[in-house]
Amino acid sequence: MRLLFLSTIFFFFASCPLWAQSDSAEANSPDEANVAGMGDTNAIKNIPLLPVLVHSVRASNNAPFAKTEISKEEIARQNLGQDLPVLLQLTPSAVVNTDAGAGVGYTGIRIRGTDPARINVTLNGIPVNDPEEQGAFFVDFPDVASSTNSIQIQRGVGSSTNGTGAFGATISINNNTVSEVAGASISSSAGSFNTFKNTLQASTGRMANKLALDVRLSQITSDGYIERSASRLQSLQVNADYSISSNTSLKFMMMQGKEKTGQAWNGVYQDSLNTNRRYNELGQKPDSSFYNNQTDNYIQNYY
Repeated sequence: MRLLFLSTIFFFFASCPLWAQSDSAEANSPDEANVAGMGDTNAIKNIPLLPVLVHSVRASNNAPFAKTEISKEEIARQNLGQDLPVLLQLTPSAVVNTDAGAGVGYTGIRIRGTDPARINVTLNGIPVNDPEEQGAFFVDFPDVASSTNSIQIQRGVGSSTNGTGAFGATISINNNTVSEVAGASISSSAGSFNTFKNTLQASTGRMANKLALDVRLSQITSDGYIERSASRLQSLQVNADYSISSNTSLKFMMMQGKEKTGQAWNGVYQDSLNTNRRYNELGQKPDSSFYNNQTDNYIQNYY
């Protein structure tokens, strides 16, 4: 009796794989038939794939970070040609310095006392900190504020995982959004020390072929407050957006910055403040005269 029982159990389990692989199994739906027939090369074509959209990550409203959001309208109210750090100087814990003294040319920003080498700067999620010195040179992308949609500043250790360590702060710049409406604009501004800014912007809007193009041309010039600290900055930005579907788009952004600035980064000695507050020691010849063309020249491309 015991032998008969064990034999019954053996034959029951031995027959289960045969039932699972039986050709007589029927599918309950067409999708199940496609899955069951994985040997069919056309089966994979019937499996739908969800669209994928990659976003640059910023801290959300509920994230445990001290942060400041700056909208496009707030940026436009302050954008008169000065470099981006000058536009951020009224945010909490920010201290800004400019080599030329007029806010044009080489500028720097400290947040919570932290130097720029410990401030993570990203442009559309891409790190722009210099790989050698770890700082960000805003003079290399002049007038970026004219095409910026929003800026988020995180004070202290931030959420960015791109680029240099964000020990002091994180500055996230977003400027890859195109206009859906066709148009063009010219903006100009003028200030002290022969400072001028001219910006030309044009947009095709969303065309019939689902493509949208934005172009910006900018030029900023200034004599600077410090002697021989003149700046001549030029920039070009092109944004392209091709809408594949309502949930999918292909974007391309190219930006070029060109700068020619007088070398004036040593500051003014304390004993010169009472006699000549604009004194610049750089470029001095052996006969105590100064070179007129001791400049910093650089071109930077971003893609």
